[in-house]
Order: sequence, then structure tokens, then C-alpha cells
Amino acid sequence: MHKYLKISVWVFFILIMAITAGWVLTAMRVWNEIISRPSRLSQLISDVLVIVIPGLIACIGLWAGKPWAKRLFAAALGAALYAFVFNVSYLRWDNYFGGPWIIALLLLLAFIGYVAYAFWALQLKWAWFRDGNELKP
Repeated sequence: MHKYLKISVWVFFILIMAITAGWVLTAMRVWNEIISRPSRLSQLISDVLVIVIPGLIACIGLWAGKPWAKRLFAAALGAALYAFVFNVSYLRWDNYFGGPWIIALLLLLAFIGYVAYAFWALQLKWAWFRDGNELKP
């Protein structure tokens, strides 16, 4: 695994840990509110099932040099990007930030930049997904 991909994997691993910690802390504070709002409960479940678990498996697989892990990493990144866009707009709409829109927008743009960097580090090509050919690092 080349250094750019290593950086991407470590950043994603830290992001996964932050998502997990955020949900644990949120659940400890406002669990009744989460379970009373189906949208929040489904968001928690989907974050765990679509980002956290596949992301951890992909990170571990990439660290172990498994070729299948690149595709799982790409899928988890895409899911994280969708979730981040949704969460920023949803939390901003309900004014959870309590701050100006520009902060949420800058965080969103930074995350989009990271995802672009991570996809570049994976050296993805459309044929790679279509044909199942593995790229050499």
C-alpha cells in the first residue's frame, strides 16, 4: 500500500472512531429523543451498518494487504460522503450547530476534498469496478 492510500485509510479510521464516539455520546445524553424520532434512529442504524462496520473491515483489510478491501473502502467512503452531506444539512436545518452556516459548509467542503483525495489514492478506474481487475500499488 502506497503512502497516499495509507494516509487515506488512517484518516478514515479516525473518522470512523469519531462517528462511533459521537453516536455513543449522543445516545448517552439523548437516547429517548433518538428512539422517539424514527429518522434519527434509522440514521444511527445506517451509520453503523453502512459506514462503521464496512469501514472498519475495509481499513483492516487494506492494512493486511487484501485486494478486496479497496472496493469495500470505496463503498464505505461513498456512504460516508452521503451521510456527511445529509447530516450537515439535517443538523443545520434543526440548528444543532448553533453557529453560522459557513462553518458547516467549510466542514462539508473539507470532507468532500478528503473523499476526492482518498478516491485518487485508490487509483480507481471505471474498468476496475466493471472487470474486477486489481491495480498494483
